[in-house]
Amino acid sequence: MVSTDGVTIEDIRVINAGNSTGDAGIKVISDNNTITDNEVSKNDWAGIFIDSSRNNTVVTNVVRGNLLWDLSSGRQRQPPQSEQAIRERGLRRLR
Repeated sequence: MVSTDGVTIEDIRVINAGNSTGDAGIKVISDNNTITDNEVSKNDWAGIFIDSSRNNTVVTNVVRGNLLWDLSSGRQRQPPQSEQAIRERGLRRLR
C-alpha cells in the first residue's frame, strides 16, 4: 500500500496479491504518485486501487485478469479486461 505522497511505482510485476476484500495489487491512499510500466494481474480483488487521494498518474500499465476490477478509483470502476482509462478527480490518464 502506498500511503506516502510523491511515490513512483515503475517496472514491477504484481501477481496473486491479497486474499480478502479491499486487497489490491497496487493500492494507493496518498497524493501525487505515478504508477507506470507495471504488470498487475490475477489479484484477488483489484489490480490497481486508488482511494482517498488526488493527482495520481496511472499510465502504460498492463492490468488484466484481476478478480473484480482491473482499475478502481473508489468511485468509478472498470470491469476486468477493459482498457485502463478513467479520468476523474484524483486520477489522470495520459496518452
